[in-house]
Amino acid sequence: MNFDKSKPYIFFSYAHKESEIGMQIIKGLQKLKFNLWYDEGIEVGTEYSDYIAEHIDGCKVFVCLMDENYIASRYCRDEINFAIDNPGIDILVIYKKELKDLNIPAGLKMRTSRYQAVFLNRFANLEKFMDSMLKADILSPCNSSL
Repeated sequence: MNFDKSKPYIFFSYAHKESEIGMQIIKGLQKLKFNLWYDEGIEVGTEYSDYIAEHIDGCKVFVCLMDENYIASRYCRDEINFAIDNPGIDILVIYKKELKDLNIPAGLKMRTSRYQAVFLNRFANLEKFMDSMLKADILSPCNSSL
């Protein structure tokens, strides 16, 4: 895993049901030399982990792959609420598609400098999407090649 806790890093969050696309994005971000932390077992466990909270608290950017499965997951809701409540964390939301009726957490409804959104379905393929990630200002502090 490409992770150095001493450098600014991205905490990547996704619903277990979205693990296939989530892992593709994670591998793409690692290939682009982003300092990235994720927990493959986020959905497994019976209670919210202090270990996860500590890693969210220490990250520079919180990225979540948002869709209906993410909203339905209590673990994902705990994670994003923790990030929203921490003013030192920038938040990037990757929407798989544009959903007008998605029940977005209240803290994300306010458009602030801490929040950016990208829409996966606006790109022809994952490679073009990853190119856009490389250009996302909000992620640049976590890129070890810059």
